[in-house]
Amino acid sequence: MSIEILMPALSPTMTTGNLVQWYKKVGDKVRSGDLLIEIETDKSTMDYECVESGILAKIFVPDGTNGVKVNDIICVFAKDGEDLKSYENYVPKASSSTITNNNTESKNESKKEAAKEIIVETQSKESSNSQSKSDDRLKISPSARRIADEQNIEVKGIKGSGIDGRIVKMDVLSSSNNQDMTQNSFKNKNERSENQTMKISPMRKVIADRLTVSKQTVPHFYLNYSCQVDELISLRKRVNDANPELKITINDLIVKAIASVMAKMPEMNRSWRGDSIIQYNNVDIAIAVDIPDGLITPIVENANELSLVNLSRKIKDLATRAKENKLKPSEYQGGSITISNLGMFGVNSFLPIINTPQASIIAVGGVHKKVVLSEKGEISQIQTMEITIAADHRVVDGATAANFVLEIKKYIENPIQFLIF
Repeated sequence: MSIEILMPALSPTMTTGNLVQWYKKVGDKVRSGDLLIEIETDKSTMDYECVESGILAKIFVPDGTNGVKVNDIICVFAKDGEDLKSYENYVPKASSSTITNNNTESKNESKKEAAKEIIVETQSKESSNSQSKSDDRLKISPSARRIADEQNIEVKGIKGSGIDGRIVKMDVLSSSNNQDMTQNSFKNKNERSENQTMKISPMRKVIADRLTVSKQTVPHFYLNYSCQVDELISLRKRVNDANPELKITINDLIVKAIASVMAKMPEMNRSWRGDSIIQYNNVDIAIAVDIPDGLITPIVENANELSLVNLSRKIKDLATRAKENKLKPSEYQGGSITISNLGMFGVNSFLPIINTPQASIIAVGGVHKKVVLSEKGEISQIQTMEITIAADHRVVDGATAANFVLEIKKYIENPIQFLIF
């Protein structure tokens, strides 16, 4: 009796995925718990453990196939003792967009398609085996190797930024950009190059779809406040001078302040669910992290309960693994509120888009010096930072959001209130 294996959904937002590579080949015995395939989703690249057992009788989706729909058939298992030759013309029971519907074709056409599929599968295996031999001594992630193959990038000269010098996707993409710049520098100045059509990655598609829906369906409103950050910067310097190995950042302090205020104001820790409002019991802060394919928002769980030191370490760990595509789905799903900081790019302020189903997001700008005139007529120079909240008016009223940001402003301007080691 055959067992059809379908493309799994590895995250709630996943509708399609890229099948990077197979860990098994036709004829191999597969047990429940064995690694079957490597899948690139909209958020990360991860291995899929098979939940069924049997003999891998036929593969329908070869290595390197992009845009495989969730629940499409990818392979079929036979039971011990079955003749695998009988599976060469196997007709899937489940509907699939990745294979031809044999019910509408003649028997001769079915045989042609099956023959083509076997050829493609064989070529894919040969290519994979050849590449794996040449890369045996290289520490390179599967997704990085696939991109290098697609763009004909020589990986031997690339310096890896991953663990133990492992080459990750970001390293290959950076190398690709450098090679393009080098090639373009030799072009004739008067020569016009043709525009290129770029394929949309699964992550970019999800970002586009979700933010479009958020902007079109969620009634955003914005509040902007200017905070004096001289005390915050001074405190950070004193902490880092006393403990150089910590390297606390301004962003760490801001996250701590927002988490502390969120715990005091549960009315901000909610989300819209169509016919109801969800009240969250935990304060989970999502931090926007820029990665080569787009952005991702890893979650700092129970951020209000962490000391500043542990919070800083947690943020650094999540950001590092996010850039290496090593986050687990549970580490970037959910969250009470998102914090997006573009201050390091010199941005003064910006209007962010809510990361649904969350009901708010806070944009943080850079630190700037400002000359002010006191009530006594004295001129002085201070350092300021702009923070902007975007809130879902279905969940949060204007006065509630204003009080929330005012409390954050108080904490930022007098940080000793939330600094607990």
